[in-house]
Amino acid sequence: MLAFVLAAFAAVAFTSPSEELTEMYGFDGTDWYLIEGEQGVDYLCDSDTQPGCLYDAVEGNPVDPTIDRKFVNITLDPIEDPRD
Repeated sequence: MLAFVLAAFAAVAFTSPSEELTEMYGFDGTDWYLIEGEQGVDYLCDSDTQPGCLYDAVEGNPVDPTIDRKFVNITLDPIEDPRD
């Protein structure tokens, strides 16, 4: 019985959880966009010299600042400006 309990614990403890979608934001130079879709469908990250394409919040930090990319909107509607 103890072996069964340890095996069950190990299976749960060492199984990687499924990745949850976190909120990310894109900025096209004028408007901010909430990112919920897949790249290439709603937006692209084109090569550029600015750090990052996606951000952790409106006016936040780049999600991956080591990759220089520019956010390009395809089908997303801008979000409301929180300062308005």
